[in-house]
Amino acid sequence: MIEAFGHEREQFFKDYAKLHPIGRYGQPEDIANAMLFLASDKASFMTGENVCVDGGLMAKGAWAEVEE
Repeated sequence: MIEAFGHEREQFFKDYAKLHPIGRYGQPEDIANAMLFLASDKASFMTGENVCVDGGLMAKGAWAEVEE
């Protein structure tokens, strides 16, 4: 699939990381921290919420152009 984009593997991942408003890929710890919050007393008033842990990617638009 990566070859279909005309990129080398390493360059593809660098370019894709640029799509994220925070400029990096999420780490397992990012998801774990969100889940720990949801399991904590600090989230006791939250009910039925969808939490998107994506570094702002969907807010920017998942198919935005990579800036050179």
